[in-house]
Amino acid sequence: MSKARPMSDDEIDFYVFFKMLWDSKWLISIFIATGILIGGIYILYKEELYMSNISYSVYNSPSFVEEEEVISKFKDYFYSRSIFNDWKKSTENVSLEFEDFSQQKIINGFAFSVDDKLSLVTIVSDKKGYYILIRFNKLPLLYDLYRYANFVNSQLKKHYLEKAQRTKKIIENLLEGPNSISVDYLIEYIRFIDNAGGGLLKINKPTLPKKIEPNVSLIVVFSLALSLLIGIIYIILSNNFRKQGLSS
Repeated sequence: MSKARPMSDDEIDFYVFFKMLWDSKWLISIFIATGILIGGIYILYKEELYMSNISYSVYNSPSFVEEEEVISKFKDYFYSRSIFNDWKKSTENVSLEFEDFSQQKIINGFAFSVDDKLSLVTIVSDKKGYYILIRFNKLPLLYDLYRYANFVNSQLKKHYLEKAQRTKKIIENLLEGPNSISVDYLIEYIRFIDNAGGGLLKINKPTLPKKIEPNVSLIVVFSLALSLLIGIIYIILSNNFRKQGLSS
């Protein structure tokens, strides 16, 4: 007859450990239920945060201006307090404030840069195009930013239109003089002036908002794992204290 293999110390320790957990399964369940309850309360009271983006592209850039300049000028205008104030004065039912998306925060008279991760609005670009990334907790803010972006586009058009008209006038005066220059420049400025009605940029409507906070799945998994870990640690410690009490 074959003899039964004796259990090693490791196997005994694992057996005792899992038996201890099994005997305390109801206590572990209470820890897990409490952890999930706390996570649920956090989800319930955590302010919801959504993300959307407004894509835009240059479609009527004058040939006398590089596309990068137009994009850079749009960003400068977008973060201009004076342009924002002009838009707010001419627009009804605005809930957006300049401080909501400003790249600077004033504290005790000092200006500090705002981290892009904490900012309501971030202007970015990639190989596919240019985007205004928007994090918001109220839908009217998204609508206001879309309206504001279009206003900035109109101000950008106004800037280059005035520049083109001034240059056109100068060229016309030169053409009348003895030192005439090529009419190609004049034709290009006239073309831009005639086609500037729609603005320099094509600004698309915002994408469908996506909820980014709170992350319900992550919070539930974290609450479950943390409460389980705390429950196991509590059972191990209480079991050791009980053994020490019995041995003394």
